[in-house]
Amino acid sequence: MAFLTGLVQQPTSSSGRGAMLAIAETETRHEVWALMDLWHTNPFAGPSDTVFPYADEMLDSTSAFVVPGSCPGLNPAYPTPRRGLPALSAGEGTVSLAPGSRISLEFGEGRQPVFEAGRGYFAVFFHGMGNVSVPLETRGWPGESIWVTIPAEFESKGVVVAVVADEAGAPTKESLVAGPAVILEQPGELGMALLKGEPAEGGKRGLGPAS
Repeated sequence: MAFLTGLVQQPTSSSGRGAMLAIAETETRHEVWALMDLWHTNPFAGPSDTVFPYADEMLDSTSAFVVPGSCPGLNPAYPTPRRGLPALSAGEGTVSLAPGSRISLEFGEGRQPVFEAGRGYFAVFFHGMGNVSVPLETRGWPGESIWVTIPAEFESKGVVVAVVADEAGAPTKESLVAGPAVILEQPGELGMALLKGEPAEGGKRGLGPAS
C-alpha cells in the first residue's frame, strides 16, 4: 500500500486514476484479510494509510527479486526511470522496530551512500499523511554505525517508510540518498522476523531485511 499511494499520483487520465483506485481498494482488502486471518491482528489503524510519494523508488527496492537474464533484452530498465539508490534497512543491534525504538541503519552489500563533510543529512520517516525528519550523525561512518530513533509519536500500526535524505522532509526525489525501507509495525513480530530472516509466529519465514 505504501507503494500504491505513490503510484496513484502518477496517472494523468481519468481512466488511469480509476484503475489505480480499483487496485488500491483490492490490495486493502487483501491486507485486512491477511492481518485478521493469518496474523490474528487488529487491522484497523488511523484515518489513513502511510503515504510515500516516490513510487519509482519503492519499485526499485523490489528489483533484487528480478532474476538476472529473465527479462527480454528489449525491455526497459526496471523500474524506469531508475536511480539505483543504496538499499536501506534496520541493521545490527536493532532489537525493536516499534515507535520510540533506536535502530541502526544498514545500506546493504551493493552501492553505498556518500556523505559530504559539512552537509546535513536526515532520516525521514513517513507515517500516515506526514513525515518526521531526524538529523543524522554521519561523521563516523562507515567505521561506526549510524543510529536513529523512530519517532515515538507514530502509531504502532500499519507501516513506516524510511529514507535517508539531504533535506528535511525529503521534498524531492533528488533529495533522497538511500532507501526506502519499509518498517512493518503491524504485526510487529513479523517486522523483526523479516529483519533477522527468522521464522515468524504462524510458520512464516522472513525473506531478509525490511526494505
